Amino acid sequence: MKKDASNSPAALADPDPAALATAPLARLEQIAARLQAPLPPFGRPGFSGGQLGPFLFLFAYAALIEGAEEAAAAAQRQLQAAIQDFLGLAPGLTYYRELAEFGSVLLYLQEQGYLDESVEPLLEQVDRRAVHGLEALAAQQQFDPFVGYLPLAHYFLWRHAAAASPGSTAMLRLAVDTLLRDYQPGADGTTGFWFSGLFGQRQIYLSWSHGQAAMMLFLTQLLAADLPYRRPELRQVLAGAARYCLLPHAHTGRNRYPDIVDQPGASNTLNLCYGDLGIGFALLQAARALADADLDRHAHHTLALAAARRDPAACNVHDASFIYGASGNAMLFKALQQDFPELPGFGEAAAYWYGQAQALCQHPGQVAGFRGHYNQQVPSAHYSLFEGLAGVGLALLEFEVDSLHLLPLLGYPAFS
Repeated sequence: MKKDASNSPAALADPDPAALATAPLARLEQIAARLQAPLPPFGRPGFSGGQLGPFLFLFAYAALIEGAEEAAAAAQRQLQAAIQDFLGLAPGLTYYRELAEFGSVLLYLQEQGYLDESVEPLLEQVDRRAVHGLEALAAQQQFDPFVGYLPLAHYFLWRHAAAASPGSTAMLRLAVDTLLRDYQPGADGTTGFWFSGLFGQRQIYLSWSHGQAAMMLFLTQLLAADLPYRRPELRQVLAGAARYCLLPHAHTGRNRYPDIVDQPGASNTLNLCYGDLGIGFALLQAARALADADLDRHAHHTLALAAARRDPAACNVHDASFIYGASGNAMLFKALQQDFPELPGFGEAAAYWYGQAQALCQHPGQVAGFRGHYNQQVPSAHYSLFEGLAGVGLALLEFEVDSLHLLPLLGYPAFS
């Protein structure tokens, strides 16, 4: 559904230019104008830090804001640029993540009716490269969501749901065999975990970024699919990972859980990537998948404590970015509010973090007042989905138009 033209940025009537410059819809217009203009080369076809981040914003903006034909045309150019980046993609640290993100967006656009069956040859190219990647990373025991096989497993799960092809089914079986093989049972026999091999290290992360939360969210989606392969064992390791998170891990800081087990520093960060948000959300999904009332209560309590947190500095929230900053927090709490309207804390937290995102976008001379905090030494980061304008813009659309489905692309599925 397109937003009525009378409410579009071009139709706003505000006599105060200073007020208009800080209004959310005016920010959207500024972000759209910048992302339609030529951008620094990305060289990457994914959405987290590559060409498809700006594309997703422009695609959504054109669909939801009346009269945004220029954004629609720019989105097509961005998609073509991402295809060229994919065709020339060379091996590197995040090669397989980029590959999985590119393929996942193609599948998403097919679901949305934006692409038709003519994109199948591109998807088959993704399949061939992803098969090689999943096999190689599985042999290395590397599941990590940043550099491991988990994004590829998510891609094949989506591919399986869309077409149930024999190739995707075989890859999902390999992913299942691998994660069951690499699961580390605890001494008590009822808990367990997976090591992350990020940057050649061997650590136990709990958060969504590199840890147990990401694995639990994948397992809940796998169990929801029509794949009967080794389901009892998958339920067992999901329950074990959830119970492992609930163990009394010693740490300091304001979070309920450490980001890394036995980490030396305090655990205070609260964002989509690190901290209690991803862990609590994964526990909540696990509780639903396992029909575990005690786990459900524990997960709700974890998220309620997170929803009560205030003060961006105390949460290590330094900007309005999507994955590390205030706008991502606002989006997740808004999603929780929609799923659990009887719990007012989530709505209050969504409103608070949305307000903080606006307050953190007050830098003169910056597009929409936004200044990123992380990875800004990379020229494209200012425009990316995770750290830059594209993510902030999509969060603004979520609140102003209320029609986006971005969180599932990142592994935060909606409740059925």
